[in-house]
Amino acid sequence: MRMLRWTVAGVAATLLAAPALLHLGAGVSLMMIDGGSMEPTYRYGDVVVIGAPTGDDLEVGNIVFVGEPPTVYAHRVVEAGQGEARLKGDANAAPDPGWIMEDDVYGIPLAHVGGAAAQWLTAATSVPARLVLGAVIVAALFAPRRQPATTSSSPVAEGARRTPAATPSPRAMQRR
Repeated sequence: MRMLRWTVAGVAATLLAAPALLHLGAGVSLMMIDGGSMEPTYRYGDVVVIGAPTGDDLEVGNIVFVGEPPTVYAHRVVEAGQGEARLKGDANAAPDPGWIMEDDVYGIPLAHVGGAAAQWLTAATSVPARLVLGAVIVAALFAPRRQPATTSSSPVAEGARRTPAATPSPRAMQRR
């Protein structure tokens, strides 16, 4: 039972810490697509794994994430030259009005998850899910342990349940 508690607590702690560990350890972050400008490449609700910019990301055809959290957005490079680029969402009719510089690139897409897997990932990293995982860890580590129940009701079993204070000492037995 103790091993099960530690296993449950370990799995819950790993799930709780995974997004932070990804960001700190691998330098990547997760971002949910919350608009339709990049459809059909990215649909609303998809989750994209974003890596750090490389410094030469502004090439025609590349998708880049631009801005600073919480206003980061993804668009594709449609024109490029001399360290600057013009972007356009795949679903947009016209390119963005201004040009961006390489320093404006927040990150580049490394992978993306869509459909039911993206919904699960989004739900698993939400605040309510993280609170539940924290509660599971606390419950697994600190919940009171149950004592095993006795299944026999024989007089021998009843006598075995007596506390040592209730059992007469050998001297008390001699006085009788």
